[in-house]
Amino acid sequence: MKKINVKFFCTDTHEGTMNFYLDTGKEQHFLFQTRYYSEPIYQEYKNGQDLSAIFTNTKATRQQKIKERLIRITRYLDREYSLGIFETAHRKAA
Repeated sequence: MKKINVKFFCTDTHEGTMNFYLDTGKEQHFLFQTRYYSEPIYQEYKNGQDLSAIFTNTKATRQQKIKERLIRITRYLDREYSLGIFETAHRKAA
């Protein structure tokens, strides 16, 4: 199966919060909403971030917590809807 290209992005609700989404190319999934607005985080995610960028660590605590939450929720969606995002090859026992 071909690996799908996913992007994470956020939108500003203009109410002091941000909404995060997962775009799989075919459909978009709402992930979560923050209770705060952060300009650096919004600037980083407004045009989308690749999956590989989510796995890099950062010293900024708030950004690191967002990344950990994105990974956790994406793993759940992958299992629940069989999206094939974290698909790994399993070897048969001989």
